[in-house]
Parts: sequence; C-alpha cells; structure tokens
Amino acid sequence: MVSKNDFYSAVMFDDYDLDSGYPYENYWEDHLASSQPTSLYQSESDSDDGSSGSGTTLIGLDAIDDGDKFSSSCKSSHDNLADENNISSIERELFNNTHFAGTSLFNPPTVSDADMLTLLRTLGLYDEQRDRWKDVPLSPQNEGSLIEPFRKIIDTLLNHYGLSATRTVISDSSQVGVDFKSAPPLAVCGSGDSFRSLKKNDLLKPGYLSYVTPIDIRLTETLWPLHDLLQAGLFARECFFRQDSRVFVYSLLLTENTALVYRFDRSGAQYSSFFDIHRNPAAFVAVILQLSDLDNFVGFNTRTSWAGDKRYIRVVSTNDPTLDFEIVGHEPISSRAEMVGSGTCCYRVVDVHGNTFIVKDSWGLTSEAKMLAEARGMPGVVQAIGYQNGILVSQLRGVEPDLTVPFFSPYFKNRRFGRNLLTMYDRTLDKFQNKKELLCGLRDAIAGHSNLFKAGILHRNISPSNIMIGMSECTDGNRGILIDLSSAQKVDLDFPLVDHRIGTRTFQSIAVLRSDTARTVIDYLDDLESFFYVLCWICSGFIGPNMQVKERPVNLDSWASDDPQCSECAKLSFIHSPIDENFVTPYFGAPFHRILEDLRMILVPHLDEKLNWMHDFNEDYGSFLFTLDRVIKDSSLQEWLISPDLPYPYYAACAASLHPPGLEMDEDLDIHKSCLFPFGS
Repeated sequence: MVSKNDFYSAVMFDDYDLDSGYPYENYWEDHLASSQPTSLYQSESDSDDGSSGSGTTLIGLDAIDDGDKFSSSCKSSHDNLADENNISSIERELFNNTHFAGTSLFNPPTVSDADMLTLLRTLGLYDEQRDRWKDVPLSPQNEGSLIEPFRKIIDTLLNHYGLSATRTVISDSSQVGVDFKSAPPLAVCGSGDSFRSLKKNDLLKPGYLSYVTPIDIRLTETLWPLHDLLQAGLFARECFFRQDSRVFVYSLLLTENTALVYRFDRSGAQYSSFFDIHRNPAAFVAVILQLSDLDNFVGFNTRTSWAGDKRYIRVVSTNDPTLDFEIVGHEPISSRAEMVGSGTCCYRVVDVHGNTFIVKDSWGLTSEAKMLAEARGMPGVVQAIGYQNGILVSQLRGVEPDLTVPFFSPYFKNRRFGRNLLTMYDRTLDKFQNKKELLCGLRDAIAGHSNLFKAGILHRNISPSNIMIGMSECTDGNRGILIDLSSAQKVDLDFPLVDHRIGTRTFQSIAVLRSDTARTVIDYLDDLESFFYVLCWICSGFIGPNMQVKERPVNLDSWASDDPQCSECAKLSFIHSPIDENFVTPYFGAPFHRILEDLRMILVPHLDEKLNWMHDFNEDYGSFLFTLDRVIKDSSLQEWLISPDLPYPYYAACAASLHPPGLEMDEDLDIHKSCLFPFGS
C-alpha cells in the first residue's frame, strides 16, 4: 500500500512538468485574445490597502454605511452571491493581479505510474483498459453528470489515505447550468481546530464556514478562461470572508478530461497548467491530497484556533513570550470584504487576567508595526502593546519577487502579514453619545494626526471608522484616537504620490480623487480635508446619537460614487459654495453649521494652490483645532453640548465673543488667534 507521506512531497512549489506536450497546457494563453471582457488583463496596479474604487471599508462593528455585516460589494448568501455587482467587484480585485504559475502549484507524485495503477485498481477507481477513471463519462451531456463520479473518487481517496476524520467531500447539484454559481458543485470540507465545532453529519451540509477547497466542474467545450477565473475567485473570496483565519485558498477546476488548480492570496491569483487526469492519474491523486491536506498546508493560519466552544488567537507581546488570548464573541469585530488587499480583521480579545485588547491582522505593503513603534506615547494615536511581522506573499508562493520573470506581473505587490496587539478603545466616532463627545473626539484625533505628521508620518485614510472615541476615564488629548496606520507612509521631505483607490471614497480629498486622471501628491491638507468630510457626513446624517437619517443630502450620495471624477466634481461644488443651513440636522443646529462653514473657509484658499503645497502646517492644524475648541470651551454651550434634546441657544449672540481678538495668544495652541481665524463672524 502506498502511504500518503510516500505519495507526494511535502515541499510546496516543486518544479515538475507533468506533461509538457499536452495540448491544453497553453489553453489559457491561447484564448486570452478572444476572452471577453478583456479588462482583467489591462489595468494599473491596485491600491496600497487593497481598497476598491468605491472604498472598501472595514465592515462589522465599525460599519459606517449600515449595521449589516455584509457589504454591497461582497454578498454572502447563496441566493445573491453571484449577482452582477459581486462578479464585477471580483474582476476589479483580480485586475492585473493574476499570474500563470505552470505546474508549480501542484506537488508532484513520488511514486511510479505502475504503483499508482495497482493502488487504483485495488480501490476500483480506474479502468486500465480504457485508460480512464471509472464512471467519468467520455462525452457527458452536462456538468451535472460529472458531479457524482468525481465525488466518489475524492471520497474514496480521502478514506483510503486516512483524511476522512477531518475531511469530507460534499456535492451540490442545485446550480447546474447556472452562469455563475453561488456555491461550488463539489467542495472538500473540514473539521478540527481551524473550524467551528461541528458534528460529522453537519459536514454534509454545504457551507462556506467549512469549505477547505471549492471545486468547480465544467465541460471542455464550455471552458472560458476569464469566466472560469471569476467563478473560482467568487468561491475563494467567500472562503476568505467567512473564514477569517484564511491565508490562501486553493480552488480546483475539473472537466471530463482535465484539471486546473487556482490559488488565491492577498496579492492576487495564480493558475496552473491544465493536465490530463486520465493520462496522469498519479498527478490527479496528488492534487486531490494536496488540496485536502492539513490546515496549515491548505491556507489556514493555525495560530487562530478553536478549543471546544472557545476560540483563541496567539500573539507575540513585547514584554512577554508568546501568549494565547481568547476571542470575545468568537468572530472578528470588523473585517474587510475584499480578497485582494490588506484583508484586515480586528478581534476583541481578553487575557487570562480579564484585560481587554484588540488584535489586528492585516497584509500590508508597508510595515504598520514600524509606524506603531514610532507612534508610541503619542496622544490621539493608537497605541500598540506588541508587534509581529510575518511571512511575505512571495514566501508563501515559494519564490522571491523578481519582477523581470513572467511569473510576476509588473504590478505584483508583495504583501507581508502582520499581527498587532493594540490598546482597547471605546467606539467609532459615528457612535457618539452626545455632541461634546463628537467634537472632543474629532478634535483630539486631528491633534493626533498633527503629532504623527510632526514625526514624518502621513495617515492617508481618514474615515469615521478610523477615529475611535477614548475610554470614559481618558484624559484630554486622548478623547479621540486615530487608528489604522496600515496605509500610512513616511513623508520626510517628499510627499508620496497618491492613488485614488486608497481610503474610503466618501471621505477622500479632491486631490486624491484627481489622481484618477493626473499624477498628484498628497499632504497633510488632504487628510484635514477628509476630517472635514467626516464631520459633514455626521452632521448631515444623524438626528441624534445612533439615529441616522433615512436619506442623506443628494450631494453626499455623489461623494461615494464609484467614479472618482463624479465624486471630485460633487466635492468641488460643495466646498466652493456656502453650506446651506439645512444641510445639518436640527440636532446639530447653527453651532455645527458655523463650524462646518469655518472649516470650509480654511480649506478653500488651499485648493487652488495644491500644486504649491509647502504650507505652514502649524497654522493649518491650529486653524482646525481652534475652530473646534472655541465651541468646546464656550461656557454658554456646555449644557446644550451634552444634552440629547435641549434646543440650541441663539448662536448669533455669542458669535462675537468667539471672534478672536487682535494678537491674543491661545494658551493651549500656542498660536496667535489672528492667524487662525482670518475671516469675519
């Protein structure tokens, strides 16, 4: 009997040519010219944080569009998973992020064909007279007639090689003939430490929570490279989203004669050569075993695991050895819907002493750990307790990133895994409990942004989800905390070029949006502009704490447009026109309308000077902070700021007292007020 260990090498990405002369070897490349649509192969690089054009945001606890866990770009029920919008979203993610890997995706068999045929004859799976797998029809009428034969083959192999304790194969024939399937016809499912505790019988029910490897089935005559890639991408992205500990996902495409392997990770997709499963039965068995292997070999991060009804995550602390923390609620409190990109997941965890922290997993192009280290001790900025830089995608793929070889697209982005242990904060800014908490939270987050910039770090991704309200016992300076430094960059003397796919569309600056059609640079003023849009979004969208309006102003809908130019035009029109008093809801009233107008007037002079961006950042930050501080510190507004329903006082009467006199010095800001407030009341 051939053992599993003897059957195939444990070394991944070994160089092995199954059958270089097989006519399907170059099927993909030969058909690229005829594939429609062709946009998948004609694109610029993706964004630094993997955001889509519409600004893929953290969803879950920190969702800012709605309370649903699933974003519109990543539907997760079998009824609507394969709709047109979701397929288009997957295509955007795989834009120029798909690479041919030849036979390097499979582990080669290490036994002879003769020994394998002996084994398969014993198992009753292979017909040596016809040189074909038994029961696999030569000329199937449809895909459905292939499901049961392949299920039987895979099930027999899993049982024979002792994998059936944690692996089983399930079938679903309900979507035979559907253009894009929301669930695979076959899937290898798993149980064990990487999966929520399930009974053996539960594995017979299809579900992405238990999928190890989704398997698609097509007829040879219906193969369509782009379609087949997007279908595999749909299965894989749902695995990533449902299985937050996933590092990469294999997917298998089977026809009546051939097989092709896909592998999806945070940098994109790889696809193999086709090979003949009948002429290479040993290779086919090797692929099935590889795609059903132990959790760490099929793409699970085993440092996130289940133990009974509890789930744990292992982190490395700066002060202690490796530690296991219990995940509160078992699932992430926030996660990204995309497959290609940072894949950020945040967990609320507790240690053995009951202390609460946040663990953040992400795949970044830059080291967030380095940024967090430089931010240690900064008021208004997220504080890290431990940092961990992990493996690179190129290491997972088994090759070093050499952009001169065909394996890598010129746009390959070599992401690195990072796991950070962070201080726990209270709520996102849009979960404010009163007006003063909102203002103080925004004010201290802006001051924190200033602290970062003075250290040569530009945040580049301002949104309500990235501003946390400090804990109740926090001191001034930490009432608002700027989080998520995964998109941050060191600026030093040169400001970085900007990409309109970085950040959340609704809050992107005009210069960032303009990068869709022109090369622009980003500086601190772009982030200040984003802070302005955050406050606009809240003041026009909430009628009280945790109470959103049914419909936002029309121009705010345009801010979130998938088209960067549409969003740019809407913001240009908004920021160059006086803000209507009815733009803010009655809950915020005239004082907040005045704040928005003052901030708008601070920004307007800089918009036409964007190409000459060497401004006095002390003055610009000071202008923003003073505009917020004058309301926070106004004694006549204190009761109104903390009351949920008290009518606001007549603001015009106190406006004059807020107008900055002469050259009086603000003690907190250490800047002349005459420089901060150059316009009338």
